[in-house]
Amino acid sequence: MLFHDFPDMYDLVLGNTDKGGNLNGWFLEKSLVLPHGINPFNKDNQYFWGYVVSISILYLRYIHLSTGVFSGA
Repeated sequence: MLFHDFPDMYDLVLGNTDKGGNLNGWFLEKSLVLPHGINPFNKDNQYFWGYVVSISILYLRYIHLSTGVFSGA
């Protein structure tokens, strides 16, 4: 990655716009639990959690069927 001008860790985390670059850094103000505001009953938050839970359930079923190990509650 060094030879392909991949930015260093400092620029990825904090951005490099002060040095003339175009990286803004991580969006630390975004919530990982409720990405669309603090209202858990927001339509977009419910859609986000429905998608995450559905993928998790499908993955657990796949593990169970392919290995025979029950890995869910």
